[in-house]
Amino acid sequence: MKLTDIAKNHEGWRDNRSEREIFEDHMFQEYKLEKKRWGETNVLSKTEYLKQNKLFLDVGFEEWQNVEI
Repeated sequence: MKLTDIAKNHEGWRDNRSEREIFEDHMFQEYKLEKKRWGETNVLSKTEYLKQNKLFLDVGFEEWQNVEI
């Protein structure tokens, strides 16, 4: 198969998540990394993390939205 044939049939990957979902996923991953760095084993599930940190995430998302690139 030629490279041009592959390119014609290629469908790129699209991230269908909202900006809020992307932000929350990023923050949850950072939370888990921080817990691991400190050797802590009491890691919340994503649902519990989002529930317990709603205010923090709301403020953080607003700040993230207002950052000028």
